[in-house]
Amino acid sequence: MGSRDPQHRRGTLERTFDAIRTGAISFGPAENPSPNADLGEQPQRNAAALAEAQGTQSRQASANELPAYGDPRLPSRFWAKVVIGPSGCWVWAGGRTGRGYGQLRSGGVQVGAHRLAYEALCGPIPDGLVIDHLCRNKVCVNPAHLEVVTGAENTRRGCLGVLRVTHCPRGHEYTEANTIRDPKRRCRECTVARRKARWATEVGR
Repeated sequence: MGSRDPQHRRGTLERTFDAIRTGAISFGPAENPSPNADLGEQPQRNAAALAEAQGTQSRQASANELPAYGDPRLPSRFWAKVVIGPSGCWVWAGGRTGRGYGQLRSGGVQVGAHRLAYEALCGPIPDGLVIDHLCRNKVCVNPAHLEVVTGAENTRRGCLGVLRVTHCPRGHEYTEANTIRDPKRRCRECTVARRKARWATEVGR
């Protein structure tokens, strides 16, 4: 029946095992791969960079060296678009991305306002890491409210913090008076502003 005969296959396997036992077939010395061999060295680099970035911020906080509003390391045109909110947020009043984050043009490209503030006042953001808003306010650029984390941790915190979001994408606080539920939560101030703008457009036609 050829090579498909079970007896033939069994005999072939037995001869192979005998060759291995006698040393006729050798696979060479065994290797002990690094624990991260399949993942490369990036996880280790990320962990080291994360520890360094968070350590720097912790040392700044403990030494009361966190940047102050108006710090000259950022240009005056940046501070002209920042408003201090009641919760300590430095609210970006300039342009925003479609996802609600502050943005501006720097060096000929659009950059995140919070990322620019962090890198100018705290240091570079290591490759592979992102900035998390501890205040859950996307338009906040206060480094005291920002933390360097992994993408996975940022996603986890975002999922857990949906109900802890206290401000709309435009920076207005979700107070009882400023909240519309129908059933999704909406900012009353933004809703009124949109209606006024639409009314003004229609009247001007």
